[in-house]
Amino acid sequence: MLGYSELGEDGVLRAGDGEPLARDLVVAPSTVVLAGEKVAERAAGDSETYGLAAWRPEGPVRVVRKIDGLLPNGDFGGTARVTVFACEPGTLDVTILGKSGHPIRAFVDGLEVATLETPAGDAATHRIPTPPYADGTHACGFELQTDGYAGSTAVVFTPR
Repeated sequence: MLGYSELGEDGVLRAGDGEPLARDLVVAPSTVVLAGEKVAERAAGDSETYGLAAWRPEGPVRVVRKIDGLLPNGDFGGTARVTVFACEPGTLDVTILGKSGHPIRAFVDGLEVATLETPAGDAATHRIPTPPYADGTHACGFELQTDGYAGSTAVVFTPR
């Protein structure tokens, strides 16, 4: 993405010389949310490829949130990861669609914090709190693990 050489815990993309990247417009996969204004989006459609979004960054290019392990339609089995950069106190709010009905184990920075139950055929929004040390200087790593299959319709970080 972007030809950067480093993505810091604060989400700032830096060039090889360590300077923050400044761009007027950035195109990123739909699995990445940038700080700034989203000005255009091309949805994934029926493909197995993620959509793209064009962003007008505010200041240096900074990644706010990055998702790995979800299919373009939001489904997942095994492990899905959400990284919230410059993580501050708040919650990761995940709307889960119960497909197989298997429980989902939620982890934050490698520690199991909850078991999310969404019966097959139901939908529920689960709120996973940030760790007490979240102070806006480091990233928080959230993981959702299931032995079954689930879907998601929304993955949003809500600051306190």
